[in-house]
Amino acid sequence: MNKVGVRAHLLAGVAALATPHYAFAQAAESSTTERGVLEEIVVTAQKRAESLQTVPIAVTAFSANQLTESNINGQIDLPKLTPNLNFTSNSGFASAYLRGVGTQFGNPGLEPSVSVYIDDTYIPRAGSAFFSLGDVNRIEVLKGPQGTLYGRNATGGAIRIITNDPTDKLEGKLEFTGGENGTRVYDGMLNVPLSDGIAVRFAASYDHNDGYVRNLNPGGDANGHRDGQNRDQQLYTAKLLMDRDGPWRFLLSADFSRKDDRESVSESNLFPGAPEQTGAALGGCVADGFYTYCNDGHDYLHTKAYGSTARLDYEAELFTLSSITGYRREYEYNCADIDATGAFVQPVCGAPATKQITQEFQV
Repeated sequence: MNKVGVRAHLLAGVAALATPHYAFAQAAESSTTERGVLEEIVVTAQKRAESLQTVPIAVTAFSANQLTESNINGQIDLPKLTPNLNFTSNSGFASAYLRGVGTQFGNPGLEPSVSVYIDDTYIPRAGSAFFSLGDVNRIEVLKGPQGTLYGRNATGGAIRIITNDPTDKLEGKLEFTGGENGTRVYDGMLNVPLSDGIAVRFAASYDHNDGYVRNLNPGGDANGHRDGQNRDQQLYTAKLLMDRDGPWRFLLSADFSRKDDRESVSESNLFPGAPEQTGAALGGCVADGFYTYCNDGHDYLHTKAYGSTARLDYEAELFTLSSITGYRREYEYNCADIDATGAFVQPVCGAPATKQITQEFQV
């Protein structure tokens, strides 16, 4: 699906302001304006700011501008720009593969072999891998085993999504993108300085399309809809930064995401007629076209995830001590109509939930 249409900038946004404690991985301007000079990119793949040219890890890094220009709306789109990265999906759960290493099934109880991090927080479940990229500063894709710094499960690699921190400038941004199949994408950001060294930043994203396959069941799904492979997801983030140019720096962040759709739900078509299929024998409709399917509305994915992270940094003369405390909750409700007909025969549903508390110290 080609997402082309209208992009309206109602308020001009400015990239995040780098602090003395962190060097962001946006493509930094070179020290010389001479044309043709390679720009320096700074990454934090090893938990400290380093030039991409000197990091002894295979890293692919993207700035916010690169993501926007390439129409990357979520990490599921990253293989467009990242060699050796692929995603497989199973009923709405995404599983990343790096250099052929990954977790075959994106089931709710499995931790993926390619770890996903939002800022400093680990995302443990594949159900949270489908979300829009809102106020993002950069993305780093680390290839190869990363167990030393990113946990025992990072056997294939790690994907780090770093969002923008609050700045000392009053700024805002609102973007809209529209396209075929009812595509509507809204992205907004507001940054407000509260006082000297204290600022807050809010961001929101809404991504929707009507899908490109049609349910032939006369009654449609449980809500009367007849669209499949549709997308409907929301993402909200908020950050509070306290940094008064002293040795202490405190950052509190929170996020909430929600997804209610049938994107990447497996649709099965039966041989025309399927006389020996129970659902067809009971009068359920049967689809055999590539852009059609038939079920009674029990192919569905609902995920809701939220969490918060508190990071406290103390910068001494020879080292920086950091404490990172994270809390996350995730709820999922998913159904599959495994008889692949319009008859109510074999619906399978599950509703797993996850709670995570983490504490990390870095020197």
